[in-house]
Amino acid sequence: VFSSDYVSKDNSGGKVLLQEPLDPSTTYFKGTFELDQDINSLYIFVETKDQEFTPERVLLESWTPVCTDRYFYCAITMVAAVGIFVLLNYKKAAISPCSLQEHQTNGHRSMLALVFVMAVGVFVASIPLLQQGSIIGHDTPFHLARIEGIASGLASGQFPVRVHGETLNGFGYANSLFYPEALLYIPAVLSLLGVSTITCYKFYMVMVNALTILLSYYAFKKLLNSRYIALTLSIVYLLNPYRLICAYYRNAVGEFTALTFLPLLVYGLYAVLVGNQKDWPCLVAGATGLLQSHILTTEWMAFVSALTVLVFIRQIFTKEKRVLSLVYAGVATVCLNLWFIAPMLLMIISIHPVVFTRVQSPIGFAKYDISYLFHTVTLTGMGPHPIGWVALAAVAGYLLYRILVCHAEDKQKQLRFGDVLAVFCLVSAVATTAYFPWEKLTSLPILGKLVDAIQFPYRLLSIVAICSTVLLGYTILLWTKERSKRVLACLTSVGVAVFCICLL
Repeated sequence: VFSSDYVSKDNSGGKVLLQEPLDPSTTYFKGTFELDQDINSLYIFVETKDQEFTPERVLLESWTPVCTDRYFYCAITMVAAVGIFVLLNYKKAAISPCSLQEHQTNGHRSMLALVFVMAVGVFVASIPLLQQGSIIGHDTPFHLARIEGIASGLASGQFPVRVHGETLNGFGYANSLFYPEALLYIPAVLSLLGVSTITCYKFYMVMVNALTILLSYYAFKKLLNSRYIALTLSIVYLLNPYRLICAYYRNAVGEFTALTFLPLLVYGLYAVLVGNQKDWPCLVAGATGLLQSHILTTEWMAFVSALTVLVFIRQIFTKEKRVLSLVYAGVATVCLNLWFIAPMLLMIISIHPVVFTRVQSPIGFAKYDISYLFHTVTLTGMGPHPIGWVALAAVAGYLLYRILVCHAEDKQKQLRFGDVLAVFCLVSAVATTAYFPWEKLTSLPILGKLVDAIQFPYRLLSIVAICSTVLLGYTILLWTKERSKRVLACLTSVGVAVFCICLL
């Protein structure tokens, strides 16, 4: 019995865990060996001289518990039960049909109704995690290894963890230097407490779903000043097709996590450029969340943010001195993330540049087939990537209002931020296809290398997801003046979003 995960003193891999002769007169063999570290591979070799050997059954079992999942599930159930008990017995905590329509009050009824609807939304978004075992997507083994790598790094005394010691057959891999892993410390700590890696992974996915709807609701409420529209947008964004495809088809955990912070980033930009510039910390929180989740998403959103600032360049130099809020946000973001940025930059300038050269290019993955943006079935090996019918309706409704209804100069100034979102949404959707000039962009000297790093054009659907969700809020507010009609539009949007997810 042999494992290749061990590394000997001479830096050679592999260790024999058990070696005993077989008795030809017996029909079975039972042996015992002990592990002093986690392993990912185990090999059984049988050597015979003059006869064939055919194993009928191999049974591998442990004589001590290998995980504490049952205790973890018990703890989660108890915490949930206590939370529900407190909410239901809290003063004036009674759900009524009008609870979500209250704008100015922050009563306990409204809070209870919000918590209940958000919990249902998180449950719907997490249904694929309820099965036994795990969904094996494109990147599942890599991200499971990240959780185990952080856990082993913490156990060996590293903090922050820079090298995953057990990766690559025990030789180690400096994954954390280039792939941010801040939120993954939570499942890694659970792993150190004995929870199985699969359960840690599932808990992390549910946690990200819950964090997404909370941050989205906060950002959208600040942006649109409407409680039930903010709740509608947060559910629609939570159930965005591309977001859940990242979670359950591609298992792109980093990109899936980064999408959590896009609503904060969008509101932070809005606050600094147009709205209440005192909310510039929201821009810091959104940018920090992105940077600590996924580098590629951070690069593209930084580019989009820079273009947005250029559109509003006049406004930031007014007597309100909005440029100062923008500078504060930038300096604070860099300072908060310097512990990650500095080692990454030092490694980049000290390593041979071939390490950072992409073999694939967006040109090879972009196709002359727009239909895949509307289908829910697998058309390519990379899976379905639909925009979603709610997003399409939101963009179409907003554009129709801007073209047919809104002609006043003052209103056009108020909706300039919405216009920017609409342009980014349409351009990003087209950029997922081969009709976009990818070849010309990638041939440019400096910009070409940044553009080439995206690798898969459908990554831009993350921009479509957040921009179309905000446009949905604008569309509902612009087309509906009566509260009853707005509530009907919100319920319809949620219903269509849930139906589209069921098709997937």
